[in-house]
Amino acid sequence: MSGGLQSDDETQDMYVYRKPRNLFAQEVGVLDSPQLVIKQGDAQSKPSVQQVVNQEPASRIPLPKPIPRFYFPGGDPELVSTLHQEILENLAHLKPIFDREGHLTDEKFAPVAEAFQLPRYFTFALFRKLEVLTDCGNTMNYHQLMKGWKMIQREFTDEVSLCFYLLKQEENDYLVPEDFYVILEDVICGHSELEFLNGNATFQDRYAETVVARLYYDHNRSWTGKLTFREFKRGNIPEIIRAIEGGVDSGECKTCFSYKDFYVIYCKFWELDEDHDLEINEDQLACYMEGCLTDKIIKRVIDGYGKISDLPLTDYAEPKMGYRDFVWFILSEVDKNTPTAIEYWFRCLDIDGDGLLTVFELEYFYEEQLGRMEYAGVECVNLDDCICQMSDLVNPAKEGIITLKDLKNCPESNVFFDMFFNLVRFIDYESRPRHLRRKRRMGLFDSVTNPWDEYVEGEYDRLVYGAEEEESLREFEDEGEELPTEDEGYNFLEEDGDNNTQFAQTLKHAQNPVSSY
Repeated sequence: MSGGLQSDDETQDMYVYRKPRNLFAQEVGVLDSPQLVIKQGDAQSKPSVQQVVNQEPASRIPLPKPIPRFYFPGGDPELVSTLHQEILENLAHLKPIFDREGHLTDEKFAPVAEAFQLPRYFTFALFRKLEVLTDCGNTMNYHQLMKGWKMIQREFTDEVSLCFYLLKQEENDYLVPEDFYVILEDVICGHSELEFLNGNATFQDRYAETVVARLYYDHNRSWTGKLTFREFKRGNIPEIIRAIEGGVDSGECKTCFSYKDFYVIYCKFWELDEDHDLEINEDQLACYMEGCLTDKIIKRVIDGYGKISDLPLTDYAEPKMGYRDFVWFILSEVDKNTPTAIEYWFRCLDIDGDGLLTVFELEYFYEEQLGRMEYAGVECVNLDDCICQMSDLVNPAKEGIITLKDLKNCPESNVFFDMFFNLVRFIDYESRPRHLRRKRRMGLFDSVTNPWDEYVEGEYDRLVYGAEEEESLREFEDEGEELPTEDEGYNFLEEDGDNNTQFAQTLKHAQNPVSSY
């Protein structure tokens, strides 16, 4: 029909088409296109872009609110700005102190560390970093402090990144063990509970080595000796250092800074290191815990398969273990359920280094253990039964092969390891009532204490009370009194049967360190 008019029949052949929303329509400002009349059968089955643009939208649908940004790799700018402003205000409050004193040394720099919102024992680290940046020497005035602040504020976004920056060397993006010694110097010099170490350089050095070795044992999951920022942050190390402000051995603060832990570790090392050259060879390590470990596993440990020794090794030198190596060893031996301990002993058992423990490797280590069972007169478990028991315990993903992942998923990996190289601890475990073993397997005791804390408490009491007893005996001899003979002492104990039994059990408990189970 001419004139653009359409008949009713033609209208019935029409349908209404609504352009769907799309990104292009949003970009050009058309959120909801109007109804467009399209004749059925036309070559153009839907409107062109020009048609969409030329139409006036019937209604506009509001855009959803944009999701605010929630991830800031360099830190939230608002939070960073707030932190910097707070520190700047705190530093301004210190100006009267500098006006009065003129210059501050590292020993009087604690108010500045507090102004930076740092843990107390980052004082020396802050001073040393500012000393390098400003070349101020051994003392610092307010002008030099503000100059250093302008250089530091570009390097951190929060407390963790600031602490990491203060410790690391300029050319590194990681921390090596030596970087932490400035913290230990601050702790040893400034902590009231460690004042008795003043003047004893040997104990100071060993304490510092112990703390640093434990930090890397717990947090350097890459085993590289290079602590990354991610590991530093994940381990919450600044908070660990802040926590010791309340005490190095307080009940709420059981950390690697514990002096009691250090005392036990160092005494154990001293007992084995007979010539006191800070090195332990294979024969000396064999005396650990009265020879509880098999010769084969001792050989693997000394050769550095659990942890590469910090001591320099030449082709002709006898492999030995240094003090920091011993710290890793005893932590792994006492509590074999920690991730680091599992990796440590897995490396020792994995003879071919393929990441798999096969029956052949387990048989190699169990042969010596079986001989020890026969010598000790305990019930022997043949190899097949042993493999079956350990397979039921670990429940490996693939039968006949045990992986590191299998052992980490096992709540009693300590039992697995002790079965193959520590007969004393394994027998101790087997002698426990079945219901206690079941509770241990279910992790019901984990919230109360852990094997390492049990061990330290028992050994510390034994060492301290033993030293006090020896001192009493010396005083007794100095006074000219005669000491009771062995027979007299034995008869004294037999006079009271109940007390005798209790004393014998206590004595046996003292001679055999607390079990790790």
